[in-house]
Amino acid sequence: MAQFDQRKIVALDIGGVCNQLHKDVCYAELGYSTETILPEIFLEECIKLEKGFTTNEHWLQIFSEVTGQRFSKTKLLDVWNAMIGYDIPGMGQAVRTLSDRYRFVYFSNTSRLHLDEVVRKCSFSHLVTGGIFSFEAGSMKPENHIYSVFEKTYGIPVAYFDDNVDNIEAAKKRGWNGHVFQDAETFYRILDTLS
Repeated sequence: MAQFDQRKIVALDIGGVCNQLHKDVCYAELGYSTETILPEIFLEECIKLEKGFTTNEHWLQIFSEVTGQRFSKTKLLDVWNAMIGYDIPGMGQAVRTLSDRYRFVYFSNTSRLHLDEVVRKCSFSHLVTGGIFSFEAGSMKPENHIYSVFEKTYGIPVAYFDDNVDNIEAAKKRGWNGHVFQDAETFYRILDTLS
């Protein structure tokens, strides 16, 4: 096993790479069919939350208002956190198998609320040794600043996986070895051939 500080860094997006996302379930419970019909004020508040520009309490108040105060705040939090699912199939085994060769770190647009849920639901979160998150960086992928924060903290990763093409393209412009995530088998194969 490589020494901890000798393992090469692999950056992992969370939703769609590590954890499944169930936005449809969340919106259906609120009576919406798609994310696009949610009120603009709420979508803007979600971006502020993920950039760390607002408090959980203020965001929750807006959430309550736009849903007509039909739900308790506890119910709203439960519904919102239900969006975060369990592991992407096969990722737990792939990360466990590769963790002696690579140091995995999160690189994600997320809020503190959702990060707590990710850690609770991801079977391999204990093998992820750090991360750069939008709510701490004050910036969201594909904005340049959050990539700069990652580089200052961890350097350029040996590989980066994200399910969002725009995020990967922004990374490639900086010289990162970015891969649009397909499945755990492809993820494993890419990393296995790198080492």
